[in-house]
Amino acid sequence: MSMGVEDGHGGDGMRFARRPKIVGTGLIALDWVIRRDSGSRIGAWAGGTCGNVLSILAYLDWDAYPVARLNGDDASKGIRRDMERWGVRLDWIGCSPPADTPIIVQEIRRRADGRPRHRFSWECPHCGDSLPAFKSITLEAVDTARQSLADAAVFFLDRLSPATLKLATQAAAQGTLVVFEPSACGNKNYMAVALDVAHVVKYAHDRLPGGVAAMERHSATLLEIRTQGGRGLAYRHRLGKGPGSPWIQLGAIPAPHLADTCGSGDWCTAGVIAKAGTGGVEGLVNAGVPGIEAGLRYGQALAAWNCGFEGARGGMYAVSREVFHRQTSQLLDGASYELPDGCAGYASVQDFVCPACPPVDSQADGRDHSSTARPADTSWD
Repeated sequence: MSMGVEDGHGGDGMRFARRPKIVGTGLIALDWVIRRDSGSRIGAWAGGTCGNVLSILAYLDWDAYPVARLNGDDASKGIRRDMERWGVRLDWIGCSPPADTPIIVQEIRRRADGRPRHRFSWECPHCGDSLPAFKSITLEAVDTARQSLADAAVFFLDRLSPATLKLATQAAAQGTLVVFEPSACGNKNYMAVALDVAHVVKYAHDRLPGGVAAMERHSATLLEIRTQGGRGLAYRHRLGKGPGSPWIQLGAIPAPHLADTCGSGDWCTAGVIAKAGTGGVEGLVNAGVPGIEAGLRYGQALAAWNCGFEGARGGMYAVSREVFHRQTSQLLDGASYELPDGCAGYASVQDFVCPACPPVDSQADGRDHSSTARPADTSWD
C-alpha cells in the first residue's frame, strides 16, 4: 500500500517528486531498550523523535532524508544499518562537524496491574557514565544540507537551533509543509521563529501543559495538535478566515494489546503527515477539515497499533507490512485483532553496550553487564 502521489504541486508552482519526500532534522539517537524488572536487554534501534518519524514514513513508502551530524562510532553504524533496512535515505546524515551519536536508554517496567510504563535516561544502566547527548546541526552544514530540500513535500523538526530554523525558513519559502514537534518550551526566541514558519505544530499535553502560542496572529500555524494520552487528542485549525477554530476533541482509538506505549506519539505524527502532507502547504489547505481528521484518525490508529510491541517501532520488526496494513485498517474500522505467534521476539540491530563499559569478558569479577540495570534519574511515565 503506497502513500505516494504523482507529480504533486505545492505553492508558487513548486513541483514535488513522484514519491512524497520528507526532510527532517532533530533528535536521531540509538535507542537502547531494556526491561527494568529483569534487567535483560531487548535491543538497540534507531530512535529519537526525528529518527522514528522518518523511519516510519520510509516504511509508509516515503523518501525520507534525515539531516544530522552522526560520526562513525558504533552507535551511528547501528543507526545506519537500521535506517537502511527501511529505505531511509542517508545522503545528509553525516554533516560536518561530526558529533558523537546520542544514545538513550529506554527502561520498561510493569505496574502491579501488568500495565507497562517506561522512562528515558542519558546514563549507562551498568557503569553509570553519561551517554552522548544530542547536538544540533550547525550553520556550517546549512549550505550543504539545503540541497536536501529540493522537491520536499514536508520538512520536520523537533529541536531548535539557528541552523534548523534557517532550514525550516527556507523550506517554508518554497511551499514545503513545515511540521514542528517541540518537546519543551526551550529558548523563547527560537520558539517564536519556529512558530513564524511552522504550518503544523504538535505537542504532548503532559510536556507542554500551557500549550504554545501557535495560533497567534502572526504565526504561520494552520494546524495545532495537542495529544492527551489515553484521552485522545485535541486540535484546532486556521484553514479559513478568522482567528482559527475552537479546540476539537478526538477520542483515542483503544489499543487491543498493550506491551509498551513508547513511540506512539511518533507514529501519530507520521500518520498525520502520510495522509495530509503529500502536497505541501497547498495540499494541507486543500485537504480541509475532513482530510485533516482522516490524517489524525490514521495517526491514532498507528499509535494504538504500536502499543502492542516493545520499543518505539517494535511492530515494524515483528510483523509483515501486509499484517500491519490489515491490523491498522481494522483499528480504523473499530475492530480488534489477535497478534500472530512469535511477535514477542525480534532481532536488534546490534548487541549494543555502552562505549564506556569495558568488554564483558574482560570484567575481573565475571559479571555480565547485560543482566543488571541501574536506576536512572528520570521519572516514570
